[in-house]
Amino acid sequence: MGSAYLGRDVVHDHAVHSEALRADGPYRHVRNPLYLGNVLMSGAMAFVAPVIGALLILIFVPLFCYRLIGREESALEAEQGENYRAFKRAVPRLLPSLGARIPVSGVTPDWINGLAAEAFFISFALGVIGFAVSLNILWLYAGWLVSPLLSWLAGLAVQSWTRAVVPSEK
Repeated sequence: MGSAYLGRDVVHDHAVHSEALRADGPYRHVRNPLYLGNVLMSGAMAFVAPVIGALLILIFVPLFCYRLIGREESALEAEQGENYRAFKRAVPRLLPSLGARIPVSGVTPDWINGLAAEAFFISFALGVIGFAVSLNILWLYAGWLVSPLLSWLAGLAVQSWTRAVVPSEK
């Protein structure tokens, strides 16, 4: 859901985007919904990992996410100033509040772009579900193999859809 407010370009970019503050949808309850999802997903994966792997996952994935959160929050605070400090005071970092902590700003989610941003994980999850239901390992392998391809195709589709909807200015 958070990806629908950020967009595929922001979610998959290596650069920190601090030029705008996103404060709608899940961002009204938690500052970092995508990192929360990563931590929860890795916690679930730890259940099926060997003991040493599970310990590594449970220790290092949250640490890695907290490191990224700190980097992004520093950039946002430097760029946004008091707006971001007020957002930080109102909205919890990683444990979501039950009620929204800030009012709606009116930004609408772009569900196509959000689904495209998560195409890799959707395909991967479908492979895991297919394996869990059928116990046929080919479903799991198919999910792994198709995930990068589906993510790439989703990126191309969003680019062509964006060009069709928003013609370039000349």
